[in-house]
Amino acid sequence: MNQCRAFMDIATTRGLKTIPIQEAMTVLGYKRWRELDAAHTMGAVTETVERLKRADILKDLDTRLTADMIYGLLVNGMMTLSMSKDRAEAKTELLTLVDRMFTGLRAT
Repeated sequence: MNQCRAFMDIATTRGLKTIPIQEAMTVLGYKRWRELDAAHTMGAVTETVERLKRADILKDLDTRLTADMIYGLLVNGMMTLSMSKDRAEAKTELLTLVDRMFTGLRAT
């Protein structure tokens, strides 16, 4: 959850010079953006899912599909935050949704 919060913090940090993710996809092209992302952010998500499964914290679901679902939620959440009038409120709500999603993924 801390990694998810850090990812969304980027979209709400005032004064941070970043390129909105949707613009990066447009400039680089989806294929190139996905290649770069796989080596960095998506790689970290996949590693975290694997580590949590090995520790019996997450259910034994397909790692790639689980990581893709989590990452899709985060990317779309970040795009939503970048366009929100009240980013703090939207971030709080999105993190609540992420936490609830993880509740369903937790091993019992």
